[in-house]
Amino acid sequence: MARTGLRTLFGNNAPVIPRTCGAIDRRFCSRPERTLEGKIALITGAASGIGKATAAKFIANGAK
Repeated sequence: MARTGLRTLFGNNAPVIPRTCGAIDRRFCSRPERTLEGKIALITGAASGIGKATAAKFIANGAK
């Protein structure tokens, strides 16, 4: 199966697509209008790992 990425399609002239909230610089990705205030979240596996980190982030953003 052939790769069909932008570089494959366009070669070195691939269009530059801006990153959205990548790990490199999160300063420009904060969106205070997007909150979970008053929402109820059910997160399975919240005892450790990704589930725990997700639960902490949801709580920090106002979820119950």
